[in-house]
Amino acid sequence: MRQLRLADRQQHLEYREEQGTGQADTVTKAYMRGNAVFADAFNYLLYDGRAVIDPHNLKEIDPTEIALPFGVRDGKENRKQKEEAVQKYRDLLKNAVVMEDGKTAYVLLGIENQTDIHYAMPVKNAIYDALQYGRQVSEIAARHRAERKHQNLGKKVSDGEYLSGFYKEDRLIPVITLVIHFGVFFFQFSCSLFSPFPSWNRTRRRCFSIGYLIFLRVL
Repeated sequence: MRQLRLADRQQHLEYREEQGTGQADTVTKAYMRGNAVFADAFNYLLYDGRAVIDPHNLKEIDPTEIALPFGVRDGKENRKQKEEAVQKYRDLLKNAVVMEDGKTAYVLLGIENQTDIHYAMPVKNAIYDALQYGRQVSEIAARHRAERKHQNLGKKVSDGEYLSGFYKEDRLIPVITLVIHFGVFFFQFSCSLFSPFPSWNRTRRRCFSIGYLIFLRVL
């Protein structure tokens, strides 16, 4: 697939044009939810259109991103932890199993559908991805706490590992988020988090700031 299944895309755009904004968003999400179209989009982004990601190896997962403060223990502080939870909703998130160089790789692929221009898109995506990584850390920490309750399964941990709940050998699943723009107007903004920053002292600012890039596909 080089043009995201042009016949389906054209039919989708014509139908979307006839609907209101809310209905258009629903139709757009439904269009991108199909595994074949979803896989095509990421094969185009990651592999120059080669069919590396198999639609049959995609599994949709809960797109709700929830982050809890790290290091909070059970007990009285647990109630405060729930109050401070941060919750956001992605458009689509799927778990992918990919064969690369004969090895199996696991990755989480997210899609954000945009009809209108979102000038803070790098910030929006950075929040989504950070929340997903925070969720992974929280789930790993919960698993370790359960293991420590059974002395035979738990291991001796350092103070740092106990504090964070994340052990030295633990690993996270990479998250890649792709923005699909369905709007009629050109997506006129930078794909870098550096763009909204003030222009003063640009060189020094780049040395100490995190530049977050977004990946954009205009349909």
